[in-house]
Amino acid sequence: MNYRRTLKHAAALSLSLLAASSWADWILDNKQTSLNFVSIKKGFIGEVHSFKALQGTVSKSGAVTLTIDLSSVATNIDIRDQRMSDMLFEVDQFPNATITAQLDPKSFKDLDDGDTTLLPVELSLNLHGVTKVLPATLRITGLDDDALLVTTEQPIVINATDFNLVNGIEQLREVAGLPSIAIAVPVTASMVFSESP
Repeated sequence: MNYRRTLKHAAALSLSLLAASSWADWILDNKQTSLNFVSIKKGFIGEVHSFKALQGTVSKSGAVTLTIDLSSVATNIDIRDQRMSDMLFEVDQFPNATITAQLDPKSFKDLDDGDTTLLPVELSLNLHGVTKVLPATLRITGLDDDALLVTTEQPIVINATDFNLVNGIEQLREVAGLPSIAIAVPVTASMVFSESP
């Protein structure tokens, strides 16, 4: 038996296993994640809303997928939550919104705890049956236990006209008896991705 060759093969296998483990996928930790948007009514009254049910992954190749359960919208008023689900998002027909993006994994895979980097990205948002590409800048910070904190560096402005949501906003305005509801909303996100076992 050629022990030198066997030892070389064993070393190569160990290195490949270590490399594979350092390139594992990351899975969204919904409990440590927040996705918020601000609505403006009457021209000057701002209110912060959020979505409570999200799923997402960042693959070892840097592919990002985020799914938002639109029926989980939370505005602190139950009847408004239901109206947004039914009239605005029409969740019976469009239950989810999805966001996809491609990141360079070399830019974040070796981040130590507290290290951070800024990544300009193009987010592909599918909402209400329409897909649009939105430019954004993400701040990625390394956390303990090989986790990643991904936040929006600036709010991302979503315009209702781009996603056929203006009619839904008008229905909400009428049923609430409001003079106006803004059709553009800023969105911010803070998401924790934990390395998959």
